[in-house]
Amino acid sequence: MRRIPAVLLGVFILSGVLLAPGCVNVHRGSSRPEDRGVVTVGGSPLVITSFTSTVTSSVTRVTNISYFDMAACVTPPPLVKDVFSDEQLMATLATARAQVLECLVPPEHRGSGPQTRAVATVLARPGAGLELTVGGENLTQPGERCVLKAVAAALANLPPLPAGWPPAGAQVEFVHGLDVLPGVKRGVNDLSDAAGQIRLAMPSFCPCFEPWRDSVPREIEIVVNLRKKVRILSPAENEPDSMQPTRVYLPGDLAARDARVAACLQERVQQMSFRVPRLEADVPYYFQVIDSNRDGPLPGLPAWLQHKQMEGVRNRRFAEMAVALGARSSAARNYDALVRRYQQNNKSIKVDALTRACQGLLTTDDAWVDAVRRKLEAERLALLTAEEMEPGHTERLAEQIARTEQSLTSASEVRKVDQGACPRIVKGLGPPLSAPVPIQLTPFMP
Repeated sequence: MRRIPAVLLGVFILSGVLLAPGCVNVHRGSSRPEDRGVVTVGGSPLVITSFTSTVTSSVTRVTNISYFDMAACVTPPPLVKDVFSDEQLMATLATARAQVLECLVPPEHRGSGPQTRAVATVLARPGAGLELTVGGENLTQPGERCVLKAVAAALANLPPLPAGWPPAGAQVEFVHGLDVLPGVKRGVNDLSDAAGQIRLAMPSFCPCFEPWRDSVPREIEIVVNLRKKVRILSPAENEPDSMQPTRVYLPGDLAARDARVAACLQERVQQMSFRVPRLEADVPYYFQVIDSNRDGPLPGLPAWLQHKQMEGVRNRRFAEMAVALGARSSAARNYDALVRRYQQNNKSIKVDALTRACQGLLTTDDAWVDAVRRKLEAERLALLTAEEMEPGHTERLAEQIARTEQSLTSASEVRKVDQGACPRIVKGLGPPLSAPVPIQLTPFMP
């Protein structure tokens, strides 16, 4: 087995369980390897304030109102369509962030602790398909099953590795904190429990959000009226313990697309069943939606919601950067192999073949540099939204930006080194004057 440097975020996972290409073998309860590097995605890089909304109805504090990421409605778009490396496998895992974090919203998917860690590990070997395991901390068995399903869906479109290609392995840790990410807590009070029911039902409301796919989401407030019916029961009848809403109220000043979304949400909530109140209750709920599959901030949304949007975009840009780095590593490996063969027997490899291979390497360098620039752009936008919320508490994100700036400098320098390694024909000499030195750099954590 080839040796993997300790600094690589993609890692090998040793296992004796294999299956056919195109399938994903899944196991619950896997332990987290202690000696392997991981990449963490999920929780906010800033500890600023709670992003879970609360409102007050009469004298009752209503909790369990939190945002929903429309990206959780769809399978992550495939980033890899050809042979892949550790970095690209890691990137594919990272694209499941929205789906995995949504898995950790229900309280039965989490333990009693305030922070949950879900660790997904995957191994891909030529002719053996993929092996996926999920474990973690503060993660219940239903939570593990949900995370397995989400990650397996992201991996489903990966092509099988061809014979002779090196195996690939990766591990990603998804972190869910109740103080900064959506999560429902039961038993606070009756209105909060009703709001929690609506939040848990959000994935089933995905068709309602379609009008927002190509426009900007907005906050929509509804009020769910629950009125206990007063009637005389016969001795054989029991008092019902659940009921559908008496009425669901919507705001009246909505644009056409927003009105369609609101009408659909009204219909879905009207069909839900809630606990019968003692007499009458109005449950306020704010639908707050982002879409991390879209680039950039979403105009019109409050700063804290823009920040959550940019967190999701940063994660996607990180995955794109890792894919670009993996492509560059593969191109460098291939070009290095050609140069070695040329040095051993220059008749077997033509200089034209070396030139084409090196130009391909430079193309992957350019894609890598561009991906790092896009990640840096997203981080700077995230910093702006963070400063709007609470200036002075942005140190960690600023440090991340500094690391990405260093990564951009490194990627640009590698591009120069690679260009200098391309064949250069000098009259009377002929062969390349320098050979490439494949440079492996690790993408920074998102």
